[in-house]
Amino acid sequence: MENGYKKYLNLVFKTTEDSTSTIKIPKGKEDVTEEKIKNCGKAMVEQNIFQTKNGDLSALKVARIVTTETEEIKIEEYFKSSYIKL
Repeated sequence: MENGYKKYLNLVFKTTEDSTSTIKIPKGKEDVTEEKIKNCGKAMVEQNIFQTKNGDLSALKVARIVTTETEEIKIEEYFKSSYIKL
């Protein structure tokens, strides 16, 4: 795993079972607008292309851009040479 940042677009939908469902999309473009997000969410609901355990998607509730930072911690191969013999 490399060190670095990743961005995701999380779309949170209301469902027909009175719950929510989140779809996580890797964010590649910087020009994502509110209008594009709304149009995408509307198409996902209308086309009913996702099945969730919480029911069908019924409306886009909220969209969030989430940034994560990953930092790898180097661990030497300790366990390969340190097996416990019984």
